[in-house]
Amino acid sequence: MLLMDQRTLDYYSKNAGELTQRYESASSQLANRFRSCFSPGGRVLDVGCGSGNAYFKDDMKALGVDYNGCDLYNQEKETNLSAIRKCMNGGADIVTLNNVLNTIEEKED
Repeated sequence: MLLMDQRTLDYYSKNAGELTQRYESASSQLANRFRSCFSPGGRVLDVGCGSGNAYFKDDMKALGVDYNGCDLYNQEKETNLSAIRKCMNGGADIVTLNNVLNTIEEKED
């Protein structure tokens, strides 16, 4: 399991309010962009959905989209497997990776 370094933790602690506001805004903007991609009954697989991706999930559900999130660090194994199985073999209209890059560990030189 990856843990944040102290510098990252300090940044998030100091800027929590602003980051929350920006995250909520970005999630709504993302849902608005997806509006034209889905008709009710569409399906999305959100890989790396994180523990705080409720805004995107709620926006997708409001559009009538079958939202399926999986996240190695923040969800139970069976929840992840269920989401993946539902979306395998072309079962998802779109696969997103909104919260993945920020969890990739940087290698020190």
